[in-house]
Amino acid sequence: MEYGDPYIINDRPFLQAPTVLVVEDQKSHLQYLHLQLKRLKYNVIATNDGEKALELVQIYNIDCILLDIHLGQDISGISIMEELRKNEKYKNIPIVSITAFYGYQHKKDFIDSGFSDYISKPYNLEHLKEVLDKLLYNK
Repeated sequence: MEYGDPYIINDRPFLQAPTVLVVEDQKSHLQYLHLQLKRLKYNVIATNDGEKALELVQIYNIDCILLDIHLGQDISGISIMEELRKNEKYKNIPIVSITAFYGYQHKKDFIDSGFSDYISKPYNLEHLKEVLDKLLYNK
Protein backbone atom coordinates (compact mmCIF):
# COMPACT_ATOMS: atom_id res chain seq x y z
CA MET A 1 0.00 0.00 0.00
CA GLU A 2 1.06 3.55 -0.60
CA TYR A 3 0.34 6.38 1.83
CA GLY A 4 0.72 9.98 0.90
CA ASP A 5 -0.77 13.41 1.29
CA PRO A 6 -3.58 13.35 0.41
CA TYR A 7 -4.03 9.93 1.94
CA ILE A 8 -4.00 7.24 -0.75
CA ILE A 9 -4.31 3.47 -0.67
CA ASN A 10 -3.14 1.60 -3.76
CA ASP A 11 -3.78 -2.08 -3.18
CA ARG A 12 -4.19 -4.26 -6.28
CA PRO A 13 -3.16 -7.86 -5.50
CA PHE A 14 -5.92 -9.61 -7.48
CA LEU A 15 -4.88 -9.88 -11.14
CA GLN A 16 -8.28 -10.67 -12.68
CA ALA A 17 -10.46 -8.72 -10.25
CA PRO A 18 -12.13 -5.36 -10.93
CA THR A 19 -10.57 -2.22 -9.49
CA VAL A 20 -12.73 -0.07 -7.25
CA LEU A 21 -11.91 3.56 -6.51
CA VAL A 22 -13.05 4.62 -3.04
CA VAL A 23 -13.41 8.34 -2.29
CA GLU A 24 -14.12 8.94 1.40
CA ASP A 25 -12.88 11.86 3.52
CA GLN A 26 -12.92 10.04 6.86
CA LYS A 27 -9.83 7.83 7.03
CA SER A 28 -11.46 5.28 9.31
CA HIS A 29 -14.35 4.81 6.83
CA LEU A 30 -11.89 4.69 3.94
CA GLN A 31 -9.80 2.04 5.69
CA TYR A 32 -12.93 0.06 6.57
CA LEU A 33 -14.10 0.07 2.94
CA HIS A 34 -10.61 -0.91 1.81
CA LEU A 35 -10.61 -3.93 4.12
CA GLN A 36 -14.15 -4.96 3.13
CA LEU A 37 -13.35 -4.71 -0.58
CA LYS A 38 -10.18 -6.70 -0.06
CA ARG A 39 -12.24 -9.41 1.71
CA LEU A 40 -14.45 -9.47 -1.40
CA LYS A 41 -11.26 -9.80 -3.50
CA TYR A 42 -11.49 -6.46 -5.30
CA ASN A 43 -8.49 -4.33 -6.14
CA VAL A 44 -8.71 -1.01 -4.32
CA ILE A 45 -7.46 2.46 -5.01
CA ALA A 46 -8.65 4.94 -2.40
CA THR A 47 -8.28 8.57 -1.46
CA ASN A 48 -9.74 10.99 1.03
CA ASP A 49 -9.46 13.88 -1.45
CA GLY A 50 -12.05 14.63 -4.14
CA GLU A 51 -9.67 16.47 -6.45
CA LYS A 52 -7.19 13.60 -6.21
CA ALA A 53 -9.98 11.20 -7.20
CA LEU A 54 -10.42 13.10 -10.48
CA GLU A 55 -6.70 12.57 -11.16
CA LEU A 56 -6.75 8.89 -10.19
CA VAL A 57 -9.48 7.99 -12.69
CA GLN A 58 -7.23 9.31 -15.43
CA ILE A 59 -4.22 7.28 -14.27
CA TYR A 60 -5.79 3.91 -13.45
CA ASN A 61 -8.28 1.64 -15.17
CA ILE A 62 -11.19 1.96 -12.74
CA ASP A 63 -14.15 -0.43 -12.97
CA CYS A 64 -16.34 1.14 -10.28
CA ILE A 65 -16.31 4.16 -7.95
CA LEU A 66 -17.63 4.29 -4.39
CA LEU A 67 -18.11 7.97 -3.69
CA ASP A 68 -18.95 9.61 -0.38
CA ILE A 69 -21.41 12.47 -0.87
CA HIS A 70 -20.17 14.80 1.89
CA LEU A 71 -16.41 14.94 1.52
CA GLY A 72 -15.96 17.86 3.90
CA GLN A 73 -13.90 19.76 1.32
CA ASP A 74 -14.54 22.29 -1.42
CA ILE A 75 -15.87 19.56 -3.70
CA SER A 76 -18.78 17.21 -3.05
CA GLY A 77 -19.35 13.67 -4.24
CA ILE A 78 -22.16 14.98 -6.42
CA SER A 79 -19.78 17.45 -8.09
CA ILE A 80 -17.24 14.70 -8.74
CA MET A 81 -19.91 12.45 -10.27
CA GLU A 82 -21.18 15.29 -12.48
CA GLU A 83 -17.64 16.10 -13.63
CA LEU A 84 -16.96 12.46 -14.50
CA ARG A 85 -20.26 12.03 -16.34
CA LYS A 86 -19.35 14.94 -18.66
CA ASN A 87 -16.50 12.84 -20.07
CA GLU A 88 -17.52 10.10 -22.53
CA LYS A 89 -14.79 7.83 -21.14
CA TYR A 90 -16.46 7.75 -17.71
CA LYS A 91 -20.15 7.81 -18.68
CA ASN A 92 -20.60 4.07 -18.19
CA ILE A 93 -18.41 3.50 -15.13
CA PRO A 94 -20.66 2.57 -12.22
CA ILE A 95 -20.57 5.29 -9.57
CA VAL A 96 -22.17 4.43 -6.23
CA SER A 97 -23.11 7.17 -3.77
CA ILE A 98 -22.24 6.44 -0.16
CA THR A 99 -24.13 8.59 2.31
CA ALA A 100 -25.71 8.77 5.74
CA PHE A 101 -28.96 9.85 4.06
CA TYR A 102 -31.41 7.00 4.15
CA GLY A 103 -34.65 6.22 2.40
CA TYR A 104 -36.29 5.49 -0.91
CA GLN A 105 -36.55 9.16 -1.93
CA HIS A 106 -32.84 9.78 -1.30
CA LYS A 107 -31.93 6.70 -3.33
CA LYS A 108 -34.19 7.84 -6.17
CA ASP A 109 -32.75 11.37 -6.08
CA PHE A 110 -29.15 10.12 -6.24
CA ILE A 111 -29.87 7.70 -9.08
CA ASP A 112 -31.86 10.35 -10.98
CA SER A 113 -28.88 12.72 -10.67
CA GLY A 114 -26.51 10.24 -12.39
CA PHE A 115 -25.33 7.76 -9.78
CA SER A 116 -25.56 4.07 -10.66
CA ASP A 117 -26.63 3.01 -7.18
CA TYR A 118 -26.76 4.07 -3.57
CA ILE A 119 -25.45 2.68 -0.29
CA SER A 120 -26.50 4.23 3.00
CA LYS A 121 -24.27 4.25 6.06
CA PRO A 122 -23.94 2.13 8.05
CA TYR A 123 -23.59 -0.65 5.50
CA ASN A 124 -22.50 -4.23 5.84
CA LEU A 125 -20.36 -6.56 3.78
CA GLU A 126 -23.36 -8.39 2.29
CA HIS A 127 -24.99 -5.19 1.02
CA LEU A 128 -21.71 -3.94 -0.43
CA LYS A 129 -21.21 -7.27 -2.20
CA GLU A 130 -24.78 -7.24 -3.52
CA VAL A 131 -24.42 -3.76 -5.05
CA LEU A 132 -21.01 -4.48 -6.59
CA ASP A 133 -22.10 -7.87 -7.95
CA LYS A 134 -25.11 -6.23 -9.59
CA LEU A 135 -23.06 -3.42 -11.17
CA LEU A 136 -19.94 -5.35 -12.15
CA TYR A 137 -21.22 -8.84 -12.86
CA ASN A 138 -24.95 -8.24 -13.57
CA LYS A 139 -25.90 -10.74 -10.84
